[in-house]
Amino acid sequence: MTPAKNNNTSKAMEQQPPNKAFKRIMDSPSRHEECPAMKKKRRHSAVPPALPTIMTVADPKRKGPATALTVYEYCPCLLKRRKIPSPSPHEEFTVVTKKHSHSNADQETRQREGVSAAAAQAWRSSPQDKRRQRDRQPGDQLLASGSNGSCHLAVDPNTRQPLVIKTFPRHGLDGLATEAINMHELQLPGVCVPTRHFITRFAGITVPQYFVLTKPSFADAISVFLQIARTLQQMLEKGFAHNDIKGDSVCIQVDNNAPKVTITELGLARRVGTTRIYQHTSDTDMFPWLAPELLLHTHPCGEASDVYSLAQFLQEELRPPENTLGQSPSLAVLNSWIGRAQRLNPSKRPHPSALIDLLQLLHEQAMRTPRSEAPHSD
Repeated sequence: MTPAKNNNTSKAMEQQPPNKAFKRIMDSPSRHEECPAMKKKRRHSAVPPALPTIMTVADPKRKGPATALTVYEYCPCLLKRRKIPSPSPHEEFTVVTKKHSHSNADQETRQREGVSAAAAQAWRSSPQDKRRQRDRQPGDQLLASGSNGSCHLAVDPNTRQPLVIKTFPRHGLDGLATEAINMHELQLPGVCVPTRHFITRFAGITVPQYFVLTKPSFADAISVFLQIARTLQQMLEKGFAHNDIKGDSVCIQVDNNAPKVTITELGLARRVGTTRIYQHTSDTDMFPWLAPELLLHTHPCGEASDVYSLAQFLQEELRPPENTLGQSPSLAVLNSWIGRAQRLNPSKRPHPSALIDLLQLLHEQAMRTPRSEAPHSD
């Protein structure tokens, strides 16, 4: 009967509510088990036990005993302690880290959502990739395109703010002007962002830079001013005067070893007959390349004012070779034209057509002579 009594006592004890003191006694380590603090101390101070050998592999390229491959039997962390299964000698296994597993999972998620693999890895770009992305050339990224032109993303070189470059087709110049006027008139919230940028195709270096850097022949120097004179003549035939011809207003690109001239800076161009273009100054010494009537408001702009500026430009930049001074009658005629083009009375100045014929003759003569550099003024 005693065993039955003991069994009843055990069942009664199990039915009692848990006692904190009893639980603390039962949870305390026995004499055969170390407490967690001692385990942690021993793990950090003692020499780690020898690792179990999984398999032995002999490297055919190296002499000596075979190499023993081992792995940890247990994870060193108590919270993550678990036994690592040892692979068989004929099984290949790949260790996947947590970083790689997260990266692959994120990439698979992005691909399921319709994002390409290249875009899925963009968030993990290196600092070099980010720097390369920041330094991309303006206009690299296409935003939209259609029959009226295309839009590319660009960056303001001063503020590093994003901009949009809209390129119109060759037949869409009227549309460009119309849109520019509309954007100027409709400075309203939600319509457009006002900017102060004007983008044109790169036309090369300026004329003074061209003479200094390339040391052109006299034939190429004559060709430069011949192209300038012809372009000004075409502008005058269209009814416009440039009103600001100087070295920085003309750019040159070398194409097939020949200079190609482009006239820029059309901000002061006006219809022939326009007056009071320069309203904030009348100092002729400050702007020696401008015709005096433009600064003093005595005559309207036109052919005579551009001829005056072109003559100043020729006198400043073009110098014939020393071995041709006094030998070419055409050079003497050119010097005479330059002097007459700088007369104070606009009606006494020569026409640009006479200069074009003269420069054409000089260019043909220079092409028949050996190459010689054209001196220039610094």
